[in-house]
Amino acid sequence: MNPIKQIGRYMLPILNVVAISHRTGWRAWFKPGYDILLTNGHKIHFAEEEKKAYDKAIEEHALAMQVYGMCRGLGLRT
Repeated sequence: MNPIKQIGRYMLPILNVVAISHRTGWRAWFKPGYDILLTNGHKIHFAEEEKKAYDKAIEEHALAMQVYGMCRGLGLRT
C-alpha cells in the first residue's frame, strides 16, 4: 500500500521517496530546504513546512501498518 498524499505543492505517493538530503552550500543560500530524490530519478525541493508534513504522513502510515499487522496477527481479515 502506497498512499498518495498532498505534501505542500506536490501530490505524491509517500513511499516513492528514496532519499532526503538537507541543502548545504550555495544552493542552501539561494533556496534553503531539502532535496528529495524519487524512485523514478526525479529530484524535487521541499521547504521546511513540506518536510514536516512529509514526516507526519510517514508516521501516520507507519502507525496504520502497525495496527494492520496486529489485526492480521490476530487472524482478522479485511
